[in-house]
Amino acid sequence: MFRTSLCALSLCLAAAPVLADNFQAQYLAAAQAFTLPGTLSLSQMDLLAADPIADLLPKLEGDWVPANGLYPDPNEEREGFLASNCERLAVTLTQTDPHGFEIRDSRQLEGETLTMAVRYDFLFGNSFDRSVREEEAVAFMELDESEVSVGQLNLAKLRGQVLLFHPSPDILVLATPQWPTEIYGRCPRVE
Repeated sequence: MFRTSLCALSLCLAAAPVLADNFQAQYLAAAQAFTLPGTLSLSQMDLLAADPIADLLPKLEGDWVPANGLYPDPNEEREGFLASNCERLAVTLTQTDPHGFEIRDSRQLEGETLTMAVRYDFLFGNSFDRSVREEEAVAFMELDESEVSVGQLNLAKLRGQVLLFHPSPDILVLATPQWPTEIYGRCPRVE
């Protein structure tokens, strides 16, 4: 019994550095995915030393397509996915001030262009407050204003706190409690 325990313990100890190395690589990948470009971490000291949001927002301006609803299986290759969906479903990210932006969604209805702008105001770190003008949302969603109840437009998609992640140049991630994570793909620039 003692020999078996000693043998098992020596195997665990021999494997310990491998687990530690694996942890370090995994931790590094997570830190890179969840830290804004231009900062070492999301710690208060690093964020105060740099202004990553002011540096990042101009780079995010342009057209994006909400990918996760259209491309639910990331392992499946889809030829021409971005090009075909950018033509039909693109939203436009526009910087509104050094630390804020809007995502505008437009569509045609009976020859009229309807636009809903969802505003993102900087809070701290990678946190933003998401809001929408109620009259724009009502018109865009084709709701009867007289039938809109209190709180009906308080969906997490339209209001609340959002965390922004930019893990690669062509991917933008918005994470909200009680709502599926939104993953956007950058639309190719049309010259």
